[in-house]
Amino acid sequence: MSEAVYKILVDWNGDGDFVDANEDITDDVMSLEMNRGRDYASQLTGRSTAGSMTATLENSSGKYNSFNTSSAIFGSILPGRAVQVRTDGGQFPYTFPHFFGSTLWTGFLDKIEPQPSLHNAHRAILRATGPLAKISQKKIDVAMTTDILTSDAVDDVLDAAGWPAGDREIATGLTTMKRWWANGKAITALREIEQSENGFVWETNDGNIAYNDRQFRMTNAKSLTSQATYSDAGNTAYSTIEQADPIREIFNIVDSGVQTYTVGSLAVLWTLSESGASSPLIEAGATRTWVGSYPNASSAVNAASVNAWTTLVENTDYEANSAADGSAVDKSSVLTVTLTKYATSITIQILNNDAAGVYLTKLQARGTPVIAADIARVVTEDATSKALYGERVYPISGAFIPTTDEAEDYNNFVLAIYKDPTPVLKVTISGNRDDAHMMEVLTRDISDRVTVVATGNSGLGINEAFFVETIKHRVDSHMNHWTTFNLAPVGSFAGFWVVGYSVGGTDMMLAY
Repeated sequence: MSEAVYKILVDWNGDGDFVDANEDITDDVMSLEMNRGRDYASQLTGRSTAGSMTATLENSSGKYNSFNTSSAIFGSILPGRAVQVRTDGGQFPYTFPHFFGSTLWTGFLDKIEPQPSLHNAHRAILRATGPLAKISQKKIDVAMTTDILTSDAVDDVLDAAGWPAGDREIATGLTTMKRWWANGKAITALREIEQSENGFVWETNDGNIAYNDRQFRMTNAKSLTSQATYSDAGNTAYSTIEQADPIREIFNIVDSGVQTYTVGSLAVLWTLSESGASSPLIEAGATRTWVGSYPNASSAVNAASVNAWTTLVENTDYEANSAADGSAVDKSSVLTVTLTKYATSITIQILNNDAAGVYLTKLQARGTPVIAADIARVVTEDATSKALYGERVYPISGAFIPTTDEAEDYNNFVLAIYKDPTPVLKVTISGNRDDAHMMEVLTRDISDRVTVVATGNSGLGINEAFFVETIKHRVDSHMNHWTTFNLAPVGSFAGFWVVGYSVGGTDMMLAY
């Protein structure tokens, strides 16, 4: 029987490391579960979600009770503290030296829930979430950009969300979006970029946010060659295997939309509605802030965003007066105006440098509007698949697919892979069987290619390659370690020909 030794660490003081007192909580951990990857094992319909980690803690001392002032970590049980799980020694430094310090999961503390007991068997549940949860709900506003790679747009979203540049693994995108901007939740912006290229945003085991271009698995070494064989009769044996409904992933009509835009003439895009007797007062030495939005209630129905806001001009875009109705002394020159420009809004800060209060009698923002053209829909179908399985439509939701030519290529790519049924599997492996099994469950990663043989006792009749889409580890109080992999079929992905990687005369279906 093989066992690993684990380290469960929490950066209680938020200093960026796990070396301070009480930050190694391993001795208090009774069991733990952690997972990361897609919400469904499909390269088309599955989306990488925020990972999670749950640990049951021994809490007889009340150490993990946030209101316990005698706790050594009192005042430090705060959401957002870094959490990490890794292997650290055991028999592996002798059998597999490279396992020392192998990271399994990294994320951030969500909460700790004490579970008191009248019999002094006190427990606490620690819950942590992955990097995507950290940025998903952050509101961002990124200015209009033209001719931008999807990967550069991902960087812009992460910058706007405050995610550190050093905690990213961004592959260079293959799609150039003709016009792109972002406004709203960071995760929504990332999903739009992801869908516009058929890329993949995900979390790494060491806590980075990664982006893979659409050809990553056709060029990545661990995706091109099978890294392990999971079998019901030898090799690396699985304990359980499940097959999902293959019909769910059949699509024989692929429908994508291409939205193009034009830039209109310079115009007033936003106006402050308060004027006359209701003109706002700016006290002496005070700064007030207004946010103008576009599109707004008075915009054209096809108004989409702003190509560029102009700098506000005194007595044209703003005016101030010593009287609310503008009938007294013009005070426009005493104002200092500071602008922050976004794709769908402009933030206007106005400082009154006068010794007395002034009234803002006019405020407007001009710019060049971006006008949405009619959406061009591109639909691709497979008649044979429709006859066999009925019409099954997949709508591609990428908002920034640049041209109908690329949309056609995108559609054909999806159709070639998903017009026929393919198996989706879930396999669970016990790492405690022997050293080889433990090495397998601790080293496998998202996007790795593995082979599943299910032609023996399982009777599934499957012997083919799969990509790892989700990894879930479970370690109980007896150090039993089970790992569950959700697997998507390599299938037709193996048939595409990629310039610079594929061998001439083989794999001759051209990838886009």
